[in-house]
Amino acid sequence: MTSQIEAQRVRRWQDEVARDPGSLSFLPLADVYRKEGRLAVALRLCVRGLERHPDHVEGHVLLGRIYRELGELEPACDELDIALRLDPEHRAARRALGYLFLERR
Repeated sequence: MTSQIEAQRVRRWQDEVARDPGSLSFLPLADVYRKEGRLAVALRLCVRGLERHPDHVEGHVLLGRIYRELGELEPACDELDIALRLDPEHRAARRALGYLFLERR
């Protein structure tokens, strides 16, 4: 049942992004793709979304996670730095950046 509900959400987000490339639905859709391991698709979608919403903190955090999962630690750090410049108290960005620093050692 949950997978059917999730599939409906994904279709709705896909439709919204297709209809309106400026839709904020890029964020949950890109996150679903990331969790499915479809990192290249998630990356493209997130980059396009951030082109339209450059101050979207959660978008930069998600893009940082995608880069990290791709093994691209430098761009991951850059995106998390942007997120923290936009919101210095953002806990998820701070935590993700901390993990990145540990990985880079």
